[in-house]
Amino acid sequence: MSHSNSTGLASEIGALARGTWSIRSALPAVALLCAFVSIWIVQNPAFGLIHDSQIYAFQALARLHPDLYSQDIYLRYGSQDDYTIFSPLFAAAMHVLGVENAAVAFTLLAQAMYFAAAALLARVLVPARFVWLGLGLLCALPCFYGADNKFALAEGFTTPRLFAEAFVMAGLAAFLTRRFWVAGSLGLIALLLHPLMTVPGIVVALCTSTTPPRVRAWAISAGVLAGCAMLAWLAFHGTALRFDDKWMRMLWTALSYLWVSQWPAISWSQTLVCMSTLAIGVLALERSHARSLCRAALIAGIGGIALSYVAVDLLHMVLALQVQPWRWAWIAVLIVTLLAPFIAHRLWSLNTFGRCAVLLLTAAWIWTNQKYAIGIVGLALLATIAATRATAPLPPKTHRLLFIGSALVLVLAVVSHIAALELSARTAPDISMVPWMLRSIRAFSRSGALPFIAFLLICIAVYRFRTTTAQLSIAGVTLLALAAVVPSSLHEWSMRWYDRDFDAFSEWRSIIPPRTEVLWFDSPLSVWLLLQRPSYLSGPQEASAVFSHSAAVALKGRVDKIQTYLYSEPGAAWVDRIEESESARQARAAAPLSLAKLCAEAPDLRFIVTEKNMLAEPVAALPPTVSAPFRELRLYRCDASHG
Repeated sequence: MSHSNSTGLASEIGALARGTWSIRSALPAVALLCAFVSIWIVQNPAFGLIHDSQIYAFQALARLHPDLYSQDIYLRYGSQDDYTIFSPLFAAAMHVLGVENAAVAFTLLAQAMYFAAAALLARVLVPARFVWLGLGLLCALPCFYGADNKFALAEGFTTPRLFAEAFVMAGLAAFLTRRFWVAGSLGLIALLLHPLMTVPGIVVALCTSTTPPRVRAWAISAGVLAGCAMLAWLAFHGTALRFDDKWMRMLWTALSYLWVSQWPAISWSQTLVCMSTLAIGVLALERSHARSLCRAALIAGIGGIALSYVAVDLLHMVLALQVQPWRWAWIAVLIVTLLAPFIAHRLWSLNTFGRCAVLLLTAAWIWTNQKYAIGIVGLALLATIAATRATAPLPPKTHRLLFIGSALVLVLAVVSHIAALELSARTAPDISMVPWMLRSIRAFSRSGALPFIAFLLICIAVYRFRTTTAQLSIAGVTLLALAAVVPSSLHEWSMRWYDRDFDAFSEWRSIIPPRTEVLWFDSPLSVWLLLQRPSYLSGPQEASAVFSHSAAVALKGRVDKIQTYLYSEPGAAWVDRIEESESARQARAAAPLSLAKLCAEAPDLRFIVTEKNMLAEPVAALPPTVSAPFRELRLYRCDASHG
């Protein structure tokens, strides 16, 4: 299969070089590309610097201005910045483009590299039409992995994860086509960018049929020896190998997603649907790179989660928690999403059991956020075994009943999903600054089902209706759809919140002495960018507790000092939240806080930025021209409250 794909791609490139491509032959690609970009726009709102991009932006910012930020509590005791070359690259881009422009440029570049690498890998695995379907599914679905939907493929913000994923995929494509030096070079770049995301790519490569058994054995032995040597070196230098009770309790309560035993049922449902689909691919696909990669991704995904459970949850090993082997699941989610349309096509072509498996598997993916999806995907796995292994024929009536039953399960899944989408659209509307039409489309597209169905219909039309008139019509429709959403997307991707409001905070910067920590808990990036000061405490900064016992103790100490203030902050860890009714909780959150009491409990705290009523006069407010998210903020100073 891979040979024919490579030959077909070579002939297409040769035709392009010879100038023999006609407009008609390019129309299918134009239609599919326009449809793909339209789906990308719908599924990728421009959120700016959010989630982990705040931390990576700050790490780069601290390299540009170490005099201002080097003593921030996130960096003071060590951080993940010690393990990546991303920050110097991001800092260089910031120096030339500015912080927000650099973040947008890196995000768009990473997205382009990610999908280009995914197309390259898919082209090695499946025929061309399934490349488009796999890319469409990869673009449409959220593709979460791990716990609590915290991490996803193709994240719409700037981190080195997306760059590393792109290099891993390109490296796998080179590896499967036996370009080992190219694969090794790409893997090395990925390692330098994000080692945690690269290791599963190495594991997958070792587990494919391309790797000779002897090489695999040597590589595994070398990995085990390197791990043992690392542990011995850490022990010799006095580094703790296991968590003490205090440190473990702090991480257990603050960062529960790092502990496999704390994953909620929904996360396990998503994980098991993914792994079961890979197992179905191993059973259903013919001997090929696609089947080999399904098996390798299944080994990596299950192996990483099992290793994390044993080494972290049972043995409480520090290094194991820091390397987070459960993250290996990302490559399992990637491979299964990219190959799912091809697996479904193969199953459907087998027999009635295979068609039942496709219907049940589709229902399980629709219900992936429900616990009963585990049972449905189990039935799909049994149907696949029957489709590929059963020899005794069943009566035609039994075949019809099985098919009808599976179809009814799928219909029920679709109906319930539509109802859930409508409820979600009403109760959690899209508040992004785009026209109502795009907001409405996004409200019903959060699960990815609607965008992929639209893309699937376009693919069917492109490959079924081959006349020039039909191809022109399809390309025209997709081009119009793209033209309808591009202006809104350009507008939201050009928004620059921090640059626009920087001057509005000039008075506050004149009041706060340089290098003075400021508590603006829910917006640390605003402290770093608008006030140009270190942040006293925030949710993103609490992640440094993973890499340093001293950081964990210091952060926990600050939380203990300002417990009352943090009670109404949902992102705060280590807060003792008592059991109470919703009305009591709302009343507590709305109750005024005393600035004098807060400052007395936290003597090292000098400035606070908040919308909360602190029962004191603020030292400064903001001009009315400031953007809406900042208009209700006030600056309080502790020494002023005592004077």
